[in-house]
Amino acid sequence: DVQALLDNTQRMNGNAFTGGGVPALGEVSADAYYLPYTVWNALPTIFRNAYRWNPVIFEGNTTTDWHTPYVGVFYANVALEALEGLSAGAVADQGLWERLYASALFYRANHFFHLAQVFAPPYREEAAASAMGIPLRLSSDFNEPTVRSSLKQTYEQITSDLHTAYAMLPAQRDIVTRPSRQAAAGLLSRVYLTMGRYADVIAAADSCLRYQAGLMDFNQLDVTAALPFDRFNMEDIFHMRLIAATSLTNHLVDTSLYDSYDTNDLRRQAYFLRNAQGIRFKGSYIRSASIYYAGIATDEVYLNRAEARARLGKTAEALHDLNTLLEKRWLKAHFVPISGLDASGALAVILQERRKELVFRGVRWMDLRRLESVHSGTLVRLLDGQRHELPPGDNRYTIPIPDNIIQLTGIPQNIR
Repeated sequence: DVQALLDNTQRMNGNAFTGGGVPALGEVSADAYYLPYTVWNALPTIFRNAYRWNPVIFEGNTTTDWHTPYVGVFYANVALEALEGLSAGAVADQGLWERLYASALFYRANHFFHLAQVFAPPYREEAAASAMGIPLRLSSDFNEPTVRSSLKQTYEQITSDLHTAYAMLPAQRDIVTRPSRQAAAGLLSRVYLTMGRYADVIAAADSCLRYQAGLMDFNQLDVTAALPFDRFNMEDIFHMRLIAATSLTNHLVDTSLYDSYDTNDLRRQAYFLRNAQGIRFKGSYIRSASIYYAGIATDEVYLNRAEARARLGKTAEALHDLNTLLEKRWLKAHFVPISGLDASGALAVILQERRKELVFRGVRWMDLRRLESVHSGTLVRLLDGQRHELPPGDNRYTIPIPDNIIQLTGIPQNIR
């Protein structure tokens, strides 16, 4: 019964109808795309406001970005309580019990983390104890009052759940919608990158890539195809989908982003389709033009480790990670390994490649927040002759909590 509960991929991972379990408002607010005014003006209120970084987002409307992940948390807590309630004699297969218990912890941590990237401020160690985090629902009892934990408590719960899960999960993926030890390590590398704990990023990435370090060779793909990537491909460690967002479905890719790809970089053709209307993204690892992959994949883990190594002065190792990835992305005859950079130069290139590799993967908003836009400056939207700006470090990098949740619970709202 617990296995069936956790295998409800609509709730725990996202499916073709709901679009996913990872909040989309960050990607909606990020800088990979733009909308013509007529398209923007036809959007639902929430997406219109998020796109232009309006201080008020919801205007009384509810959002799946909040309640879908918390439904996943609820399922995970039901599973944990069912397992904890079993008597010792009722557990014929202790290994199965441990795998299910660890899976539920992973799912809960995964949902908490993605909620924190949208509805809690960016993690800063010196302020984490006093900054507001998210509500940590650790019980299935919905009568328990909802309170906001501190940001420090939020991340401590996430990392604690993941470390406990890691110790009990099977080593490698069998079904990519189910957690594995490799997935827990991969997610930890993302979490620690967000926290600025770079030695821990390297350790987690090492653990993840120990099990499967393969990358797709884009030279072996038909990059001109309408949908070049197979679903559940070899890089997919843990499968998650971005919650559906109308504004992303109708996007046009930012031309400066598109132009940043060299003509010999196969991602330019694999990721994008250029036509008379503009440039559209086609490179989802879900093999869909309208549903976006937001899971843990091998390419991201390489980039997580490369950045951490560069920040710790391990320049040669950082560039080795980066070149391992880029060799699989460029036309073979034109690939030249990147070399001769100091740590600062290597970091700058790695961050550029991170943006180019992980486009529309649900991590750009996380990166803009943690980097305080230092590598992209002030974000700008132009709508009907009006200019909208989001400067680095602005409070609007934290999405407000939905109005109905504030009214129901009385928890404090984010400052916008």
